[in-house]
Order: sequence, then structure tokens, then C-alpha cells
Amino acid sequence: RNAVSIIASLTMLNENNFSFVNHSEGAIVDMLSGLIRIDDDSAIRKRAARALRCLCDDETVEFLINRIGLMITLTNAATNDSCQDVRAEAVKTLATYSIKQPACLGGSMKLVDLMVDLSKNTNPSCAQIIAEALMKKAAFPANRTLMIERDGLIEALTRISYANTSTVAAREFSCCALNDLSCEAKNRQKMTCTSVLTSMVKIASFNDDASLIAQEYAVKVILNLSAEANNRKRMASQKGLLSVLVQRAASSNGNPAKDDVKQAVINLVSAL
Repeated sequence: RNAVSIIASLTMLNENNFSFVNHSEGAIVDMLSGLIRIDDDSAIRKRAARALRCLCDDETVEFLINRIGLMITLTNAATNDSCQDVRAEAVKTLATYSIKQPACLGGSMKLVDLMVDLSKNTNPSCAQIIAEALMKKAAFPANRTLMIERDGLIEALTRISYANTSTVAAREFSCCALNDLSCEAKNRQKMTCTSVLTSMVKIASFNDDASLIAQEYAVKVILNLSAEANNRKRMASQKGLLSVLVQRAASSNGNPAKDDVKQAVINLVSAL
């Protein structure tokens, strides 16, 4: 335990990461991966997963992602380890790799799919870092049409956005990702679905200061989707959607977006 803890502590200093990862052609990485696979002590498995997370930075991420067997080991730990803490640590490590990986998708599509799969059964802290990973990818326009076609992606983001257990940050990250995806006109028809509309109406209706950022993103998603004329009839019939826009228009004194909200209401009412 102490040896793994010392390695984990040293990896907290980013200047050590490159040396650790490349030592003896990846021997330390392989040792930590092996501990996750075979050690009977859950505390050691957890510390090994954490050390592999701390080793990740802009210089080392590609080595780690491409290290033979490492991603399989972490994925198995994230989904099958008998210890909840180990599973959580492995999820956070994989999400960190996704965040640190260069944003243009290509080879990182597998990590996007993995984040979606892991989001189905995870605790609030893991949901937050998964949402952050997906937000980082959606921030780049070139990724958006690729991401929207991934099975379960929309459902993963909406599930995190409105789950009662989600942290404020997780809600903000997931709503930000949905907003970025909805900025791509080609994505809007697919995003005009029950899960997105229900979650965005729910979040836009929140009445607490802690959720203000998420509320703003939710309204932006609704406005983006309503920009497509073919979406308006479906949106106008969504329970609570028109009401939340009318309330937003009435309470947005001095807000430059007020006119956009009012125009969206006019367009949606006209579609009924």
C-alpha cells in the first residue's frame, strides 16, 4: 500500500508524469495496471487507479490511452470491480483521459461511447466528470455532428442534467454540452425529442439561484431547436415549454435575449 501511495503522491507533481510514464518503456504504468487486475486489496486497486489518473496530462495522455491492455483494465474495473470505490476511481480515470485527449474526435470516439456507457450506473461525482468530458468534446464544432449520432449520447446528457442526485456542476456541464450540440443546425431535428425537451423545460423552470447557469443553457437549447421551422409544432405541444418561455420573457428585463425568447414564443404559437 505504501509503495503505491508514494507513487500516487509523486504523480501529483505534473513534472514527474512524463518520467514515470516512460520509465523502462512504461513499466510503472504496467505495474499499476496489473495491481488493478489482480490485487486482492481494494485499497491498493483504488490507489493504483488514482495514480493512473494523476499520471495523465497533455504530454502523457496519448501514451496512456494507447498502452496495451490499460484501457481494457480500467474499463473492466469501472464496470465489474467488486468495490464501489474502485469502480468510481476507474471511471474518474477514464473520464480524465477523455478530457485530456485532444478535442478533435477521430480516435476519441471510443472514449465518447465509453463515457455514455459508464453514465448509466454511476455516483454523482462520477456523473459530474463524465458530463465534463462530454462537454469538452461538444465544445468543438467539428465534433458535434459525429457525437449526436452516438447511441445513447442524448439520453446520457439529459439523464445527468435532471437527475435529483446530480451536482450543480454536473447539471451545468450536461446542459452546456446540449447547448453546444444544438448550435449545429444539422443536429436540431434529432434533438427535438421527448428526453431533451422534457429535461430542458424542467431545468429552465428551476427557481433557485444555484441553477442559474444551467437554466440559461436550457433556454438556449430551446431557442436553438425552435429556430428550425419543422421542429416548432412538436415543441409547441411539449408540456410546459411555452409557459417557461413566456415566464422567461416576462422576467428578462434588460436581457438582450428577451427579444429572442419573445420571437420564439411567436413562432411556436404560430405552429399550433
